[in-house]
Amino acid sequence: RNPMESGTMRHLHALAARNSSVSTFNSTASTFSLVGLSGMGKTTALKSILRHYPQVIKHSRYNGRDFIHTQIVWLKLECPFDGSLNALCQSFFLAVDQALGDDTHARYYRNKRNIADLIPAMGQVAALYFVGALFIDETQHLREAKVTGKKSVLNFFFFFFNSIGVPVVFIGTKSMLEVFSAIVMTAR
Repeated sequence: RNPMESGTMRHLHALAARNSSVSTFNSTASTFSLVGLSGMGKTTALKSILRHYPQVIKHSRYNGRDFIHTQIVWLKLECPFDGSLNALCQSFFLAVDQALGDDTHARYYRNKRNIADLIPAMGQVAALYFVGALFIDETQHLREAKVTGKKSVLNFFFFFFNSIGVPVVFIGTKSMLEVFSAIVMTAR
């Protein structure tokens, strides 16, 4: 996702226009899961690792050229206790704002309830800030979602690493595996 390449700019414009046919973006993002017993220290270990990386980088130059841009290196979200996709979307915008130190996105999307609008908006925000990785903690909560909700959330994750190119890391207990193994593509 080199910000100076024309393909990157075409991809950003395609996301903004919600026209994926314009973009020739090929995702190289991957995913993995961190699974362990409850209380084992998965979240503590993750926080310890993430402290070694800046969450936000404010660029002023890139490859010897002026480039004023804010990049979010990583975002960590908790899966909502009820597995709600809407709550997950709201959590994403809140995490973006916490990283940036403002409340612009959470305030703007707070009253938006249409998932069909929220998910592309998340993609636009993730692409705009060149989000490096998305960590989703407590993914075992997806078991609480309705059957259609589980599929929607899993499709949302695929959208993120296939269409946007953001690697997604799932953290949770062993019970999250039954949710993910229900769909062959996810289990893979």
